[in-house]
Amino acid sequence: MDQIISFIYEQFKWPNIILTIVGIITFYNFIYLIIGFIIKPKKFPETNNYKKYGILIAARNEELVIGQLIDSILNQDYPKDKIEIFVVADNCSDNTYKLAKSKGVKVYERNNLSKQRKGYALDFLLQNINKDYGIKSFDGYIVFDADNLLDKDFVKEINKAFVINKNAVRGYLNTKNFDTNFITSAYSIHFYRSVVAQHRPRQFLKLGTHINGTGILIGSHLLKDGWKYHSLTEDTELTAHLTSKHIKVEICEQAIFFDEQPDKFKFVFRQRVRWEKGRMLVFFKYFFKMFGSIFRYFSFTSYDLLVSLIPWGLFSFIRYILVPIIIGVIFGSLGSLDFWHTFFMSFITLYIGLYFYDVFLATLVVIKERKNIHTSLFQKIKGIITYPWFNIISMYIAFYALIHPKVKWKSITHTDIRTIEDVDDIKQKTKT
Repeated sequence: MDQIISFIYEQFKWPNIILTIVGIITFYNFIYLIIGFIIKPKKFPETNNYKKYGILIAARNEELVIGQLIDSILNQDYPKDKIEIFVVADNCSDNTYKLAKSKGVKVYERNNLSKQRKGYALDFLLQNINKDYGIKSFDGYIVFDADNLLDKDFVKEINKAFVINKNAVRGYLNTKNFDTNFITSAYSIHFYRSVVAQHRPRQFLKLGTHINGTGILIGSHLLKDGWKYHSLTEDTELTAHLTSKHIKVEICEQAIFFDEQPDKFKFVFRQRVRWEKGRMLVFFKYFFKMFGSIFRYFSFTSYDLLVSLIPWGLFSFIRYILVPIIIGVIFGSLGSLDFWHTFFMSFITLYIGLYFYDVFLATLVVIKERKNIHTSLFQKIKGIITYPWFNIISMYIAFYALIHPKVKWKSITHTDIRTIEDVDDIKQKTKT
C-alpha cells in the first residue's frame, strides 16, 4: 500500500509543478485586472475625416430581428453617403431577403448547404462587393450579426479610432437582454469581464486585443483577398492571423452596440462547444506563426494572445477531474473508503472555491461597468450570484469539444425584437 501511495503522490507531483508554471506565465492577467478596474476607458479625439464604410451583415433566417438592426444603422449620426449596407441572406427559408430588401439595402442570396459557417457567408458577400463595387471603394468594413442594435453614435465613434489605428477596431459589446434569465446575465457578465480584464488594460498598455465575432471594423486593405477565415471561430482565426502579422486590434469603448445573448441551455451548449473546438483548432493551426511573431516583433501582444488560446479548460478538466477520478478508481478497487471521502471533499472544496472566486470577479466587473448595465439592482445582484456556472462548465465543455470529432456550426434562433429606441428607453428608466 505504501508503494501505491508513493506512486499516486508522484502522479500528482507533476500536475502541481505544471500548475505552478501556468501560474507564472499567466500572472500578468492579475495585473490586467487591477489596471482594468482602476483606469477609465480611452477616448479618441474628434475628427472631420469621415471614412467610408461598408456594413456587412450575415443573416440566416433572421426576419424577426434584422429590420431593427438595419433601422439602427440608417439612423446613425454619421454622413449618410459614407455608409453602405450589405446583407447576405445565407441559406434562408424565411423572409429575411425580402425584409432586408424592403429597407433599401443591397442584399445577396447565398445557397450552399455544404459550407454553412459565417466565414463562408462573409467571403461570398465580399466577393460580390468586389465584383460590383471594388473592395477598395470603401475604407473599411464593419461586421455585424443580424440580432445586433447600434447606438446612434457607433459609426462616428469607431471612425475616430479607425482614423488613428487604420487597421482593425472593435466596438463595446453590450447586451439587450441581460435580465431575461440567469443564462443571458451570465453571458453578459462574461463579455463585460472581457472588457475590464482584457481589452481595456491591453489598450492602456498599448497592446493589441482580440476580436469577438461582431461589431468589428477591418480596413479594406486587409480584406483585399476576401474573407479567408472559415474556421468554427472565424473571429479567433482573424485575431490570430492579424497578431501573427503584428497588426494590432484596438477597442473603442464609446462605439457601443447591443447583442442578444442565448437564453436556452441547448444554445449555450452548442455555442460553447463550437467556441472551444474552434479555439483549439486555431491554436494548433497558428501556434508556430504566433510563437515566431513573439520574437520577430518582440511582441507581448503575440505572447498574450497565444497564451489566451491555450485550452485552459481542458487542462483544468484533466488536473481536477480526470486524474482524481482515475486515482479514485484505483483506490476504490482496493477498498479504500478514506480516499473516496477525501476525493469527494476535495471536489466540494474545489467548486466552493471556484464559485466564490467568480462571484468576487463578477462583483468587481458589475461595479465597474454598472453604467453600461441597463437593468435593476436586483437583476444585477441575481446575475452576480448565478454567474459562476458559466465558467465552471468550461472544463466539461472543453473535454467534450476535444473528443467530439465533428463539431459543426449551427445557427442560434434570435427572438428578442426590441428596437434601439426600446433599449434607449430602458437606459433612461434605469438612470432614474
